[in-house]
Order: sequence, then structure tokens, then C-alpha cells
Amino acid sequence: MVTFLSNCAYALIAPFFPLELKRAGISKEYVGPIFSVYSVAVIICSPLIGLFMKKYSRRSFIQFGLIAMSLSMFGFSFASYFNDNIPVFLAISLTTRFIQGFSSAAIQTVCFSISAARYRENQAKVIGLIEMQVGIGLTISPVIGAFLYGNFGYKAPFFFFGSLFAIIALFVRFFLPKEVDHVES
Repeated sequence: MVTFLSNCAYALIAPFFPLELKRAGISKEYVGPIFSVYSVAVIICSPLIGLFMKKYSRRSFIQFGLIAMSLSMFGFSFASYFNDNIPVFLAISLTTRFIQGFSSAAIQTVCFSISAARYRENQAKVIGLIEMQVGIGLTISPVIGAFLYGNFGYKAPFFFFGSLFAIIALFVRFFLPKEVDHVES
């Protein structure tokens, strides 16, 4: 579920964010960098999270990733207050997308680590299921994002997903077994 949700964050803005940039008078040339900075963060942060995971625990990283993703979603909605100030709008957008990428790296690195360590006998099957969640998240989130944007405005997709990430962070906090921190990779 968390891998699904994490990947929703990536594609959520695809159907409406270019429209918001156009409405704010921002060149379409910025769409690429705003989308790409998410992946840059994943590339930079995934190996670092892998290195520090044993020191700070899998549960800590996944909780931190979920909370940071929640906050970045709310932060992304905040950018709309600066449509008339292009540098601030772009700075908020780039920063929150980088945080989303970092958060996704934390969430997904932990999920793959848990699956590799805890489900050794069914590792290929579990990794296949995780990858399926990736695909579903990337497929469904633009549809959900477009629906929320079209019916409730720019902030709605971010408030919806920001709230979901916060709720899931609570579930992880209280229901993810502590032994996931002690299973060796």
C-alpha cells in the first residue's frame, strides 16, 4: 500500500500542473525540471537511505518518508499562493518535488529491504507485487489528480494525498511490526 501511494505522488500532477504553469504565465520549459527533480532526489537519496537504514531502522525511515511526503503535498498546494511571483512559485515547486522524491526513496527503499529480508522464500513474488503497486500508483494517480483538480481546484489533490500519507504514517507507526527492524538483509 505504501509503495502504491508513494508512486501516486510522482504522477499525480501530470494532468493539471502544466495548466497551472500556463495560467501563472510560467514558461512550459519549467515542466520538465519540476518533474525531473523528483527522480534526481530518488537517485541521490536511495543509496544514502540504504546506508543509514540499519542505524536508524526501517520503521523510522518509512515513517519519516510518509510524514515528509505528507508535508510536501501540503507544501505543493501552498505554491498556488505565489502564482503572481514566479521565482517563489518555482522555488516552492522544485523544493517540494525534491522532498517528494526523497520521501519516495525512503518509502520504497524500506519496502524493498523488508521484502528482501523478510520474505526470502517468496522474494521474487513479493518484489513482483511491489512493482505492481508501482504501476498501479503511476496509472491511477493522474486520473485521481485530474478528477480532484477538475472538481475541487488546484489544492484538492494535494490535500487529499497529503492527508492519506499522514493517515498511513500513523498506521505504520502503530501497526508495522517492530521485528522488521531486526530482520537481516
